[in-house]
Amino acid sequence: MSLPSVLNPISPYLQRAREISGVEPVVSYYCTYYAVKIGLQLDSSDPQVQQSLSLLLDQLEKAKILSENGQLAGVDVDMKRVYEFGLKIFNNADAEERNSIATRQTAKSFMASVHFFQVLNVFGDLPSEVVEKIKYAKYKASEILKQANKTENTSFESKDQEHQENQPEEKQTGESKEENITKYQGSQFSRQNLDKSDNIFDTNSPRNQSLDYDTVVSIIPVVISQEQQQQE
Repeated sequence: MSLPSVLNPISPYLQRAREISGVEPVVSYYCTYYAVKIGLQLDSSDPQVQQSLSLLLDQLEKAKILSENGQLAGVDVDMKRVYEFGLKIFNNADAEERNSIATRQTAKSFMASVHFFQVLNVFGDLPSEVVEKIKYAKYKASEILKQANKTENTSFESKDQEHQENQPEEKQTGESKEENITKYQGSQFSRQNLDKSDNIFDTNSPRNQSLDYDTVVSIIPVVISQEQQQQE
């Protein structure tokens, strides 16, 4: 569904909802619910905005079958389910970063976990531990992308320099670009604190569970595959 630009802030949550609708309908439902909640707080005077929100409300109405068949189990259970799903994605991205194998996809995974954690707002104010995880994930995603851009630029400049060296008669001009890498100075997002906060919703210590994935291309498809296998 194409959204008017004023509804761009809700796009990430609708994307998450679509990605997992087949294997995690409850989490998908709350992603859509949160998107609608945000959308209704935006400027809804535009007819296109009203139409888009109306379609999303219709989707939520159809999703009431989740309550009828017992999948929507109540605030506490559903909140835990959303949190645990987001935590799986967060932990996998964090493991890649710890093992120095982070890629652009790792940054996307960190941001996907941010979206799932933010969906917890539908249940009330976020616990401080979740807020800390969100900040940590955003910071790590930013740093990973900075490093990826730096690596790509270095590779490009190296090839350009090699090309110029092969043409000695040409006058080389231009100044080298200054690197401006902002280093993180704080300690408030320490992994030690994050480790301690994994069980804030009484989860079964997801960080202590083995995440054995042969190939990690995209964390969400991996998690979805894992969920499908469990259902079978």
